[in-house]
Amino acid sequence: MLNVFAHIAGPTGSGKSTLAKKISKNFPNIIFKDLDDIYRNLPEEFPEDFKKMNKPEFYKTFYTKSLQKFIENTNQKIILVGFNGFSFEKDFSDAIYYDINAEHKYFIDIDKEIVLKRRFERHLSFMVNNVDRYFKKTLDNDSKLIIDLDLWRKKINRPYEDKHYHNNNYKFMDNDAIYEELVINIQRILN
Repeated sequence: MLNVFAHIAGPTGSGKSTLAKKISKNFPNIIFKDLDDIYRNLPEEFPEDFKKMNKPEFYKTFYTKSLQKFIENTNQKIILVGFNGFSFEKDFSDAIYYDINAEHKYFIDIDKEIVLKRRFERHLSFMVNNVDRYFKKTLDNDSKLIIDLDLWRKKINRPYEDKHYHNNNYKFMDNDAIYEELVINIQRILN
């Protein structure tokens, strides 16, 4: 994984994608890849295997193959963004992590309540943009729209995740500090 310049991890709503867009705007020659895209595309990339295998075994087998294939087929420096693994539990207690051999490793470390508020805003925005779907779902199920903040807190406050990233030498920093350090390091390799 020599092409992997950096990996930026952090909980949903911590600002990983925003940080990637900011860097991409200033350095268009750096390739960004959201690891969620690799995970989501696996059934399309390996359809026959997806039909034959149970989900945990399928993702264990093909996640790293797909990631490695992407990296090997890219000649530019890459910054990977997102969760480097998969889970089938809502609280991520069964998470399997893959080590990302990157030159620079970061975990966005910001106040958990800020992350919770961002997730809340994102969810509300999604609902507003999909009003018809949510209205129909509510009518069909005769149910209430519920946002489970307790579940979101569990997803944000995952001590085993912090342990994984600490054990794999990630720097725990806020978005601005990561951006500043990455800019310096990108300029160094471009000069």
